[in-house]
Amino acid sequence: MSVQRSIILSFVFLSILLLGCEERSKPILQEDPVFMASDSIRQGRELREKLTGEQDLVIDYLMQTFADVDSTSKEDWVALFKKDLDPDRELKIWMAMAKAFRSYTDQHPSDLETQKEVYEVVLILSVMEADSIYPYLDLKYLSEEDVKEIANAYPFEPQPIQVYDE
Repeated sequence: MSVQRSIILSFVFLSILLLGCEERSKPILQEDPVFMASDSIRQGRELREKLTGEQDLVIDYLMQTFADVDSTSKEDWVALFKKDLDPDRELKIWMAMAKAFRSYTDQHPSDLETQKEVYEVVLILSVMEADSIYPYLDLKYLSEEDVKEIANAYPFEPQPIQVYDE
């Protein structure tokens, strides 16, 4: 995996789970999205003691869906969502990602490496328009047609990450 791709995927994954982590006065507003290295984002404190039972069930579903491509522990999933300003919003984004992931992998049984690539595509789709993601992909197993199929199964508009100024 290229260094650029690793940084972007790390950014996307951490951002989805971590941003909105701390209460801030206002987001840094940008005309166009800006890429940041994941290590430049500081993880915030937990904003709630626990998640609801429904949120916990959604996390179980997400863990089951992504088990082969994401080894994050249940404890870590819960801890990360407890830091989100709006965990329900973030869980909806993750459910949309799971829908696109399952839509493709259920129709196209594939090996682990291909599933990892599908996961990378849905992570990026969650924050970028489908026609903008190709420069950030190093496709080895999926074709552009496959990516279009995955993108068509992703039911949300991209949600660029908001970074809050300290």
